[in-house]
Amino acid sequence: MTNSTKQPASMPDAFVILFFVMIPAAIASHLVPAGSFSLTEVAAETAGAAKTKGKLDPDSFQFANDSHSGVPLFAEGGGVGFFNYAFEGMVSGSKWGSAVGVIAFILLPLMLALGYDAITTVLVTYVATQIGFATSWMNPFNVTIAQGIAEIPPLSGANLRYWMWGAFTLFGIIYTMRYAAKIKAHPSSSLSYETDQRLRQQQDATVTSEYSRLDSLILTVFFLGLVWIIWGVTSRKYYIPEIASQFFTISVVIAAIAVLGKRLRVNDAADGFKQGAAELLPAALIVGMAKGIVLILGGDNPESPSVLNTLLFYSGQALGDLPAWLMLVLQSVFNFFVASGSGQAALTMPLIAPLSDMLGLSRQIAVLAFQLGDGLTNCIIPTSAALIGCLGVVRVDWTVWLKFAWKLQLCLFALASLFMLLAVAINYQ
Repeated sequence: MTNSTKQPASMPDAFVILFFVMIPAAIASHLVPAGSFSLTEVAAETAGAAKTKGKLDPDSFQFANDSHSGVPLFAEGGGVGFFNYAFEGMVSGSKWGSAVGVIAFILLPLMLALGYDAITTVLVTYVATQIGFATSWMNPFNVTIAQGIAEIPPLSGANLRYWMWGAFTLFGIIYTMRYAAKIKAHPSSSLSYETDQRLRQQQDATVTSEYSRLDSLILTVFFLGLVWIIWGVTSRKYYIPEIASQFFTISVVIAAIAVLGKRLRVNDAADGFKQGAAELLPAALIVGMAKGIVLILGGDNPESPSVLNTLLFYSGQALGDLPAWLMLVLQSVFNFFVASGSGQAALTMPLIAPLSDMLGLSRQIAVLAFQLGDGLTNCIIPTSAALIGCLGVVRVDWTVWLKFAWKLQLCLFALASLFMLLAVAINYQ
């Protein structure tokens, strides 16, 4: 007798999704000619902001002179091919180009102990930072750089951004609190319920009823380590490489204390490190695969011939006859390929700013479209190393997060669209 029970439909794995995104990217590399831009003057440096190489000339686009054959099935000598794009994506880029939600390391056990879930942890840590990043009136990493490229006064137009930041922040707080209350009342309704239960069991297994001086010493070292990290970030301008090294140093010191106190054996400490690294490996692979897609399209350097530059050029030209709201759509889509705020500003603003002049709109509106499109989509795109890293910390697969976050993303996009329409209505300057 055959079993006629249908299996419930499930979301494709993140690796499957990225693989099928990579296929049209590889095909486009053969069909779309590569192009490049020229950089004119050196961009003005902004205090606290990432440096950009120069100012892109929107009229300098030209196709590559040499024949472009597209990516091969497999490349040698460090080249990018169809079957080695993931590895090249993992080893490419600058060490300053990625981030991990380090606060999630601290808040995940607390959220679970309070009866919430891993998704609540991501909302409280990562999503909150991205809403603040995307709607800030003084963000040097996107607003100031974009305004400089658009040749409008830095930090101008702050009045509307004050209200925008307040509205988005209030929305984020209400959304998070309503979701957290729902999970508190019905824990099994969480999409991450199974993984959360496993983490709770691991925590319960490590909890002992006896508290000794060794525990006090370990906690003291841990909190002193946090003070060291805060000092490094605020006083020494430490970023992800230093912070990661600090966490590693703290873990080594605590492991040494536990070994000397006969709480752990040396091999136990090593096993704990390997287990943690193994749990974060899928997140690292997803980041590498997503970055590899950008490499298949030729990379995000405006001066090097690439399919991505050609797609950007024609997308910008198409906006000349379309509503200003589509500036927001273009910036949101392009953020999938260039998740860096300063990098996206350097690539897109030289094209979008002149187009806003053609449409009879202020360049402030073009900057607003970039700001919202760049920042808000970081809450869902798999090319954001910060998002994937944070999800890896709390043991939530990206496809599970996508199943939860698409409604949140639609709400954020709708709110962003309202502010874009308001900016057009009041002739935002």
